[in-house]
Amino acid sequence: MPETTNTSKYSSRFIYALVGFALVNLVIWKTSAFGLFTPQKDIQQLVQQNDEADTTSMSKTWPWWIAKSYLEEKQTPEVVVLGDSQMATAVFTADAKASGKKVDVIGHRHVEGLEQRLSDKFTRPVSVFNAATAGSMASDHNLIARSLFLDNIDSEKPKLVVIGISPRIFIDNTLPSASSTESFRFFSQCADPGKLSQLAFGDYFGQMSWYINKCLPLGRLKGEMQTTYSVAKLLPKSTIKAKKYTEEDFMKGMFASSTKVEKDTWFVPAFMPYIFKDNTAEYVNRYANPNPPLYASELAFFGDLLERLNESKIPTLIVMMPSLGPNRTLLPDTFWKVYRSNISTLCDRNKATLVDLSASPDFVIDNYLDTVHLNASGGSKLLSNIADSISNNHQLTAGLSNQPIAVKAVQ
Repeated sequence: MPETTNTSKYSSRFIYALVGFALVNLVIWKTSAFGLFTPQKDIQQLVQQNDEADTTSMSKTWPWWIAKSYLEEKQTPEVVVLGDSQMATAVFTADAKASGKKVDVIGHRHVEGLEQRLSDKFTRPVSVFNAATAGSMASDHNLIARSLFLDNIDSEKPKLVVIGISPRIFIDNTLPSASSTESFRFFSQCADPGKLSQLAFGDYFGQMSWYINKCLPLGRLKGEMQTTYSVAKLLPKSTIKAKKYTEEDFMKGMFASSTKVEKDTWFVPAFMPYIFKDNTAEYVNRYANPNPPLYASELAFFGDLLERLNESKIPTLIVMMPSLGPNRTLLPDTFWKVYRSNISTLCDRNKATLVDLSASPDFVIDNYLDTVHLNASGGSKLLSNIADSISNNHQLTAGLSNQPIAVKAVQ
């Protein structure tokens, strides 16, 4: 009899707790109509809410700096470049050497080498924004593009998008799911994955946590309270100091993806001796399973991005990034055959132009920092190839042949 009584008591408590939880969510949902909190943020609100003095939220991370830099553009960039560290490294090293000046990897958000090449071809200035970030996946590129311009009805859209891809952004075995990256956590606050949400998580509990925090008012309010009223915002700015790094730390600066970073901390030197690091062991881990569950998820996000770009009538160039033979052979021939077929099919379906440089003989070992990342000479070759691919394709040059797009309205 006592056992029955205890069971009944616990059952009643659970029911009361469930009803209470529902009522609290209902109250918060009702008050949201009065603007007490925002269920879904836009990119400008997201950047402003995470300010430079707050080290406990998403500020001072790579995604935050990219979003902040994009919003500070006086004119909507005509070309936006997406990619991971392979694209970012090529841009930083090539631009540093061409300018003869060290490059701050946080503040350097224009692809000067591509701007110069396109400006020469079109005989007018062409702006190119660098949204590539280390460690990003195809799912991140989807959310970045949607946050910065695709879902922003108040903003002009670029005239061309260039996306650098490689097997890593689809099958990185060191990531449990698409939702585990810093870029995903940041940009998903204003670009809801929608129907792709079920593919973004590695397990049922991760998906449930996402839905609670994203869909239920109480979960959303908790996240907003943590950001708006974090302890760091109560501290004087002088107490939060950035660690200074030397130029020897430049590789860490380019490849890091989950670190609080500030301007004037990491640089790519203009001139540096030739160095090469064999990072094969790292990619043995990344490619341990050439067909993980993550692969299907990332392909779905990639296909969704191409579809959205096509619907928005934004010409798109997909570049299969070059890598050295020792890295490519870590993946079986069967993978490469299916991978190239998958990418080609998605590009054809969505009218995107595909350039495959993955095994290009133009890129030799002297052009690399390691088996996948290009140095200054390799980066210069890549930018020249991209510029030629654009200028020789009428579909890609259609928008760039017109006058520059309007200056962005002051927010």
